[in-house]
Amino acid sequence: MYQPWLLLVELIVLAVTIYFFMMTRRAATDAHRQTEEMVIKLVKQRTEAHNTAMARDVATLVKEIEETAAEMRVQWTRQSIMLQDALKRVEAAEDAFNAPPPIEAAPVTPVAPAAAPAPARAEISGDTLGDALTAYRRHLAAVGRSAAAVSRSVGYVKAFALWWGGKRFERVQLRRINHSEADDYFDELQSEGLQPDTIRRKMNAVRDFLEWLDAQLQLAATPAASPPTAAQNGATATHHRHEMVKLLAQKGLDVPGIAAKTGLERETVRILLRKNA
Repeated sequence: MYQPWLLLVELIVLAVTIYFFMMTRRAATDAHRQTEEMVIKLVKQRTEAHNTAMARDVATLVKEIEETAAEMRVQWTRQSIMLQDALKRVEAAEDAFNAPPPIEAAPVTPVAPAAAPAPARAEISGDTLGDALTAYRRHLAAVGRSAAAVSRSVGYVKAFALWWGGKRFERVQLRRINHSEADDYFDELQSEGLQPDTIRRKMNAVRDFLEWLDAQLQLAATPAASPPTAAQNGATATHHRHEMVKLLAQKGLDVPGIAAKTGLERETVRILLRKNA
């Protein structure tokens, strides 16, 4: 009588067991799949974060390299301009050194000493920077510069004066301009991104003007000197002959060559060489 019921109960228990088994298996499968998805998502996030950090580090490195290259380019430009200026001065010195010396003929009869040249006077008639620029323009024209060269040089100097003295630079009282201010102007030109050749031309014009201005201010501050006496003229000429003979001897010329160059007697050259020995 109880056997059918027992069989039914066993079937129900079996069905419940199978149901729980299937549900447990499905839950385990879902949990495993979710775990895999979470792991993949976490790995992807970490990979993206790593790639972002790497890209940021690379961008920072590239920026540092660009800044270093820009600084090196600025330093190279400055050194190049300084080297060109130095070469220009060396070439000018070599031209002056290699210039043919004046030939001094031995006097046959004593003559009266020539009148001494008038002492140099300052070319600036006023006391403002505008007066100095006007005088500098006249000076450039007087030394044989072309009109285009004069306008270009004065234009470069006016640009420097505008930077140094402001919009009313022409009314600024004249004074000696420190060359360190010219170095600051050099830095300003570099910050504007100008070409090295342009910077070199501008700075050469400014330095020429500052050297001329220093000389003019010194002349204006120095009282006129009395003309040299005949004895001083003679001593100067003798000293000049000594230096000329010494210089030609250092170049390797012999006594006849020195005599031909200077117009002195050979015996006089020998005496001067013995004095210089």
